[in-house]
Amino acid sequence: MLRSLWSGVGGMQAHQIALDVESNNIANVNTNGFKYSRADFSTMIVQTQRGATVPYAGFGGVNDYSVGLGTGIETTTKVFSQGSLQNTHRKADLALTGNGMFVVSGNGGISHLYTRDGGFSFDAVGNLVTTSGYIVQGWLRDLGEIESSNSSGAGTVDSTRPTGNITIDPRLTIPAKATRNLTGAINLTSGVKTEHTTLPSSLDSTATNNYLAGGLDRIYDTKDRQLEVEQDMGVMFNDAGEAMRLQESQGIWVSYQTATSQPLKIDSAYVGSTTITINEVNITWTNNPQTSRSSNLLTAQVAINNQKDKTGVEALIRSGQLILQNTNQIDGDASKKNIRARITGGTAFADSSTIAVTTAFRYTYTQQTDADSASGNFRTTEDLRALLQQDANKVKQFGGDSAAAATAAANRTFVQSTFSVKVILNNSGQFAIENKQDGFNASANAIGIGTGLTQPAYDNLNIFVSAYNDTLTTTNVLFKNQMKALNTGVLVEGGNVTTSGGLRMAKFASTIAIYDSLGNKHNLTIDFTKVRDKEWSWKVTVPEPAELLGASAQRPNILEGGSVTFGDQGELLGFNPSTIQFKPNNGAAFPQNINLDFGTAGGHSGLTSTGSESAATNVNGDGYPSGQFKEFYFDKTGTMIGIFNNGRNLALAQVAIATFANYEGLQESGSNLYSESPNSGRATIGTAGTGGRAAVEASKLEMSNTDLSRGLTQLIVVQRGFQANSKSVTTADQILNTLLGLKQ
Repeated sequence: MLRSLWSGVGGMQAHQIALDVESNNIANVNTNGFKYSRADFSTMIVQTQRGATVPYAGFGGVNDYSVGLGTGIETTTKVFSQGSLQNTHRKADLALTGNGMFVVSGNGGISHLYTRDGGFSFDAVGNLVTTSGYIVQGWLRDLGEIESSNSSGAGTVDSTRPTGNITIDPRLTIPAKATRNLTGAINLTSGVKTEHTTLPSSLDSTATNNYLAGGLDRIYDTKDRQLEVEQDMGVMFNDAGEAMRLQESQGIWVSYQTATSQPLKIDSAYVGSTTITINEVNITWTNNPQTSRSSNLLTAQVAINNQKDKTGVEALIRSGQLILQNTNQIDGDASKKNIRARITGGTAFADSSTIAVTTAFRYTYTQQTDADSASGNFRTTEDLRALLQQDANKVKQFGGDSAAAATAAANRTFVQSTFSVKVILNNSGQFAIENKQDGFNASANAIGIGTGLTQPAYDNLNIFVSAYNDTLTTTNVLFKNQMKALNTGVLVEGGNVTTSGGLRMAKFASTIAIYDSLGNKHNLTIDFTKVRDKEWSWKVTVPEPAELLGASAQRPNILEGGSVTFGDQGELLGFNPSTIQFKPNNGAAFPQNINLDFGTAGGHSGLTSTGSESAATNVNGDGYPSGQFKEFYFDKTGTMIGIFNNGRNLALAQVAIATFANYEGLQESGSNLYSESPNSGRATIGTAGTGGRAAVEASKLEMSNTDLSRGLTQLIVVQRGFQANSKSVTTADQILNTLLGLKQ
């Protein structure tokens, strides 16, 4: 038989297969994840009639004489190129971008099939399935680990365990988790201004107030009344929230009256030089009334007043006598305050005497703990309050005569004063001075005061505040201005109260939701209050009837006494205590230990103290109430994140991704599925995005990679090839018929 007939038949058969392949590609142009194939042609066996010869003996070489027997399909090659992605808006639809296949099973994971079609959905019992009902394989989270997890995030799924069916019960609930850790970043300002302030503890220190000195913690009596507490003045703020920042030895002068001496008699006939020392300034003049035509009285006044800028003292003439006065209104040191005078030369003065009148007192801040009334040093609000009260009474009762005051008050204390000038730190944060009516107006001599006064005890006060400064100490302007509000022309006995500007303390509070073992929510508030430079106190409050172990019996829901200290660069140095014990008192488990994790010593994470405003960032706890599964989404790792109605997002499952050494070697199994073959290699299963595996795109599907234009072109090519081969058959048939006719 003619070889051409067989070649034509073989070519038609091969092109028929190629037509089948291309038709299948075109038919699956809308099949999700479909990978097109191509038919690979090969030549059939060749019949060699004569082999090729080598040139020799003058004859050239001759090529072989062979005849082919047509063509056939050697194989069909699958092309695993990436298909385009299409948004579907379905949360369970997944697509792969890169190498890999989804893993599915129809027998509980005993055997696996593989697909690029991520058109998944959940069935009635929560299986994640393909459109043909195969269950998607992956890893499930052990829900028993949720309670023990310290993470407040979604967490992860353990992908080191064997794969299995991804099944999420639609009735899934997670138990409540009791709060064990509080974390976050909190800055407590070290700056010069803050918006977060609170009032200091009010103070009056009368015996009935049970004043307890030395403590900076809130203290309550047996009747749940807050006792007075002193606070460090160095960390106070004014009403505008500006830090006064008192430094060592900075302070003020407070004058309670104009300092006025006794009348000084002048010898009008004296001729010669006279010297008087006032506030350590020597003042000398020489006069002859007969020649100068100026009285010694007037000459002395002029000489003294010429030095007023240095001494603060001026001379007045009243009823033919010289009187020294100091209004105590000049800023500076002791050289310009009060009156310290002595006659040191000459005899113009009819009587030689030493004059000492004290109505202005210096108050200086010290960071030492041994502040005392004798030196005028103060550290706390109570120190300053007691000094103001003590010295105001000295002036009112004894004209500033300290010796007389000490004698009269041998069995009395000005701190808990029984005298008539009362100073308190009121509930508006102001020092308030009240000049009460005492019903007593004795003369100086009647109360045993010496010659330093010109009149009976001063019932009315005249308060004036000025700045203290010297060559080593600068003026603290903010502190002076705050206290200058006390200034008054006359503070009449029994009249109005005069007050300073308001004092404020830096405070910052953050409220954090915590949960008990039953899932009940409690709002825990932590309050920070600045008590010293680089040091804050803090307290924790929970709503009643809950308690904090270690709190007082009177205030069981308030735990006080916490402290936090910072370094020179605002770093955390210490935070105590680091753990609190919570008792819900509602049937939940107790004690519930809660770790306050606000950073590590020496670090700048967690608690810091910088010039920025006080603020809290991401302060939260790791607890939550019970929650019911509501909805889900997939991330790029193929992790299914469950969203619960308690606000928690938890990783519930993760789809498995398989890779192969040779994807073209996979065996098609129908329903968009593939199976392993000896030439594909074993599946290597892992998570998306690892080991060269594809990333997962949620709410998208991978379309068929069939190229319609290519497919239609191939159809034409195959069609023409088939037609040409059919022509070979018909031609061979005609020749065969001719041969048969010749035989006849």
